[in-house]
Amino acid sequence: MTISELIINKLELPYIIKTKRSNCRELTSIEVIEAIVYNNTCSMAAKSLGIGEQTLNRIIYKNLKPKLGILQGGNETWRYVLLKCIEYKYCYTCNSIKEYSKFGLDKHTSDGRFSKCKYCRSFDNASMYEKRKLRIPTWFVDESEKIAEFYDNCPEGYHVDHIIPLCGQHVSGLHTLNNLQYLLAKENIQKSNFYNIDTGK
Repeated sequence: MTISELIINKLELPYIIKTKRSNCRELTSIEVIEAIVYNNTCSMAAKSLGIGEQTLNRIIYKNLKPKLGILQGGNETWRYVLLKCIEYKYCYTCNSIKEYSKFGLDKHTSDGRFSKCKYCRSFDNASMYEKRKLRIPTWFVDESEKIAEFYDNCPEGYHVDHIIPLCGQHVSGLHTLNNLQYLLAKENIQKSNFYNIDTGK
């Protein structure tokens, strides 16, 4: 089931959301929801549908507002509200829509999740980003999606750890899928850049 279909089922929207009039074509719920979810603003969504922004606002007022209420201001958009109702979120860094579980917990936001997904947040530390960039082999492109998925699936309370540290004292590993593991946050902090060549730990 697509994200738009999940939203339509959750909100129990009709198949036809806007009937045909002399100056506007008939619109289905899936067309309208996809336009809102996959565009940054209502004006961009309206343009992608080939209708005016006022027409889209009337559709939202008639069909979405009674079920979702009004926007609370701040960074809240209709895309945010629609995704929130099915526990999905948009990551502005990698420009993708992901389930809540792919975002770390943040008690300072209205939905309790960071604005960046776990994978994108792993690059926040500039020095770590530079170190990682130096340790990416040429075949990385082939497994970059799998690595992003590995980061996204990191359980709460765990860190993604490089088994052989990227900048170890005696040996340095690569930023590849087979060099990643989940470690309890406390254990990962204790481990730091240590790697015992004799024991392999």
